[in-house]
Amino acid sequence: MITPMTTPKETAKGIFSYVIAVLVVVVIISFIISGDMTSLERWYKWSPAFLGLMMVGAFHYMGSKSGSVRFQVFAVVSVTLGFVCHDP
Repeated sequence: MITPMTTPKETAKGIFSYVIAVLVVVVIISFIISGDMTSLERWYKWSPAFLGLMMVGAFHYMGSKSGSVRFQVFAVVSVTLGFVCHDP
């Protein structure tokens, strides 16, 4: 199913709000697991999870626009690998 086109302003607003939401989720999860987010080492260790969640948004968007299930599978794989590959 093809959805109607969105304006670039709406797309940019959606992207930036998604980035902020993912950043907040990663900080909360890493704070619960690690307990300390003040060191740069923690940010480095959690970057694969952050990138995996960012790819979920991109793949979900492409999947919703194209209707292909392949992109939903890519989204699941990217978030799984993001959390598996982070160094606790």
